[in-house]
Amino acid sequence: RIQWLSCLVRETLRLEEAARAIRWLNGYMVTMTIMMTFILLVAPFHLGWPMMHYTCAGMALSFGSISMLLCLNAPLDLDTIAAAKGDDPEVAQWIHRVQHVERPVVKVVLGLHILALGAGVWKAEFLGDDRLALLFGMLETLLILGYQLFAGVFVLDDLMLSRKAIAPAAAASCKASMSAPGGKALEQEPPTPGTLESSKDQDRLLGS
Repeated sequence: RIQWLSCLVRETLRLEEAARAIRWLNGYMVTMTIMMTFILLVAPFHLGWPMMHYTCAGMALSFGSISMLLCLNAPLDLDTIAAAKGDDPEVAQWIHRVQHVERPVVKVVLGLHILALGAGVWKAEFLGDDRLALLFGMLETLLILGYQLFAGVFVLDDLMLSRKAIAPAAAASCKASMSAPGGKALEQEPPTPGTLESSKDQDRLLGS
């Protein structure tokens, strides 16, 4: 999905904007990978290892929050993408999902982080209060379910990319825009004002 998005922004946005968006997408992918690693470590480091268990859980939640913030605030100019790909129904559906499904879900899950953290601090201040313990437990459970929802909303994107009408075309287009078979960048159209003047500059910026 990240590779497809990188190709999409490269094809539709100005060079500088595409480079910035790709850096955010790469950051999202890295933080998601770290988050998943710590989630998997929670199982072997169970409550029998309390220090390691809570450390892994805290790191998973921290990197999960960062990945969601990157996902939510990635500089993807959806209007420009829609204008450039107006004849592509799959891209139009993806933009609709981002605006009306994915971003609202990410906001809800981020909100659950804040509520669970607040309940945890409140519970720590009043350790003997069973009602606060129950409240924290409920919010903790909702947050865990929220992570399932966060992962689930991207399933439709994965299904879209699995279709032959989308994935091969996107991959071929991206590959063609990046390099020729000999490894040299393909010739670009004459640069417009405000863009870099050579394909080497483009590859260097997009790769930074």
